[in-house]
Amino acid sequence: MPNFDSFADDLRETLPSTVADAIVAAPLQSLGEGPADTTLSSLLNSGSTVKGIRDVAGVRSDEVLSALWLAAGDLDRSHTLSQSIENADGSYLHGIMHRREGDFGNAKYWFRRAGNHSIVDVVAAQAGPLFTDPTTFADQCQQALSRGDSDTIDALRQAQWIELQAMIRWLTA
Repeated sequence: MPNFDSFADDLRETLPSTVADAIVAAPLQSLGEGPADTTLSSLLNSGSTVKGIRDVAGVRSDEVLSALWLAAGDLDRSHTLSQSIENADGSYLHGIMHRREGDFGNAKYWFRRAGNHSIVDVVAAQAGPLFTDPTTFADQCQQALSRGDSDTIDALRQAQWIELQAMIRWLTA
């Protein structure tokens, strides 16, 4: 997947290397529910991996795990975590999850609850004109999916990956 220049190195500094390597090697996520990444899912199902993430000082482990489940394509696991996180990060992750499951109105509700999240400007700078804010991005995803516009869907998938990288970097900084 395309990524920020130092994304893989940043991950290896804060997360178990096996998880960092699996994230970097993961296929580009679908705009919808899409297939699960079995390698990343297997790692996240490992008690030792979860313990390793929870043991990292300064890392908001529930938020990180919710983001990693999004990367793995397991929206239910991400949802279970994000709906119990009562801060802007949890709301933003909750919004991503609902956008990916196709519940665009609910996604926008959660993005509004997140407010002007710190990653929005980073994502906008990296993703270009496809991403100005998360609610508009949700509308763009909905429109592209309803039209079946594969070129736009591919570009939106790239922007979505930038968004998830920005969130993971934010949560592990």
